[in-house]
Amino acid sequence: MIRFILAMSSSRFASGASQREPFIAVAAFLSISSPAELICPEVRADFQHLRRWRKSVEQAQSYTFKAVITVIATGLMGAVWLA
Repeated sequence: MIRFILAMSSSRFASGASQREPFIAVAAFLSISSPAELICPEVRADFQHLRRWRKSVEQAQSYTFKAVITVIATGLMGAVWLA
């Protein structure tokens, strides 16, 4: 497919290289094997940082929920014990 596009661009637009540039861009895009190659390393690092941050926030929320439940349960047991 890529060879066909490049051959078509060279036969159709033999006059100038600037007219072949869109075909070369399409061929380069089709040669990418995975969508991960489209993302530059800086953006990938940003996404990894955001993923780690999100997981740490979820973990903190989980610990906060457990702590609140523990405080409530301890208060109820203390009230029952004193009453």
